[in-house]
Amino acid sequence: MRWERQNLRCVVVVFLIALAARLLPALLTIDLGIALDDMFQYDALAESIRLGQGFTWYGGIQTAARAPLYPLFLAVVYTLLGHSFAAARIVQALVGSLLPLVIYGVGRRLINDRVGLIAAWAVALYPMFLLYPLGLATENLFFLFVPLAVLLLIKAAETSSRLYYLLSGVVLGLTILTRSVISGFLVLLLPWLWCYADRKREAIRNWILILLPVIAITIPWSIRNSLLYGEFVFVESSMGFNFYLGYHPEGSGTFDSDIAVEFLQRLGAFDAPDLGTEKATNDEGMREGLRFIREDPARAVWLMLSKLSHFLRLDKRVLLYFYSNNFLGELPPLILALIFLVICLPWVAVLLLSVPGMVLGGLTRDKVLVYLLLVYLAGIHMLIMAEPRFHLVMVPLLAVFAAQGVISLSRVASDLNSADQRLRRETRWRVALSLLIVAVLLINWAYELGTDMDKLRLLFSSGGNLARFTY
Repeated sequence: MRWERQNLRCVVVVFLIALAARLLPALLTIDLGIALDDMFQYDALAESIRLGQGFTWYGGIQTAARAPLYPLFLAVVYTLLGHSFAAARIVQALVGSLLPLVIYGVGRRLINDRVGLIAAWAVALYPMFLLYPLGLATENLFFLFVPLAVLLLIKAAETSSRLYYLLSGVVLGLTILTRSVISGFLVLLLPWLWCYADRKREAIRNWILILLPVIAITIPWSIRNSLLYGEFVFVESSMGFNFYLGYHPEGSGTFDSDIAVEFLQRLGAFDAPDLGTEKATNDEGMREGLRFIREDPARAVWLMLSKLSHFLRLDKRVLLYFYSNNFLGELPPLILALIFLVICLPWVAVLLLSVPGMVLGGLTRDKVLVYLLLVYLAGIHMLIMAEPRFHLVMVPLLAVFAAQGVISLSRVASDLNSADQRLRRETRWRVALSLLIVAVLLINWAYELGTDMDKLRLLFSSGGNLARFTY
């Protein structure tokens, strides 16, 4: 009982620190406007909803290009607190401060309380999570919903409770309405339930319990979009554009502003941003992406590997864009280097430490669920289009394994010298596999820095704040 009370106090402290760490940047930027097209679009959609004009933008044009839940969330904030970016940032800081609590729950169920607390602290102070509330971005909900769905699925499997399966379906439905890229994960839940169920009919029943609220939540919006387009559209119609960028023969599988602008200009999306050009962007993007694949399948495979490389890269683009466009003014190189390291090194630490945490740790039903999710997130972006920021949703879950990795590494020496020959042999191959994965990750980051060296030199030189890099 004393240990439980102590843990509760620790969790409360983590929450308060996480809240303070997110509120401070929000309060320091209280008069700051917004940047990037995505933010302006979400703001326009939210204002349109608030004013009773429906899901429209660009002067009342109906759209299916964006998932609806985040604009609806913003609209609620604007309705209650006025059309205020500062209010949105404060509310998003409150939402983000809940993430460490969820990760504590995941960590203690995956491994133990100690690991859960370490992971909660890591998430509470992870620099990029402190910055995201400043922007209008779907990640402010997505980062919370994904691990919350995992926690509810773990709880459902532990208790065999139909209520928890239904609740996990509700959260997954809301997650899909936030970013539909997660929807394919539902398919992987059936084999996971099937493998660990005592009775196979029970596995199917539980999967249906998850699907029912997902269908109830998402299908009405899909019907709305399909009627709007005159053809089937699920939650959002941006996949064609992303697919085009992901397989463009002159691209590298990630977002390229020059390729994007050329494509949109060719379709007249800037001159006439209406439903017709939106539909043409999606349809033409899918057609041309598939044509690229058919004409050069070997390059398509290379682009998929390139997308995995981009997915695992450093979170430096936000600094490159905002600093080079003079949002921060000119900073001394030493200060700029410190900011660069603070932004980039946490990802390196979490990912590298999570490797031994996953490889050296045992395999359980709950861990398999998380592994399936991690593989899915990397795989779906390999198939479509990848950016380094897309890996951030994995960071809270990886933090759990990073905490376990720290603990596991402390036992490696004793296991390698154990009198148990089987334990020594198993530890050797697990250590070798961990080192191989770490080596591949380090090579990928070295390649990335080498590729971007010209940009980095310009950024750190005098006048780097006026380099005007595109996002």
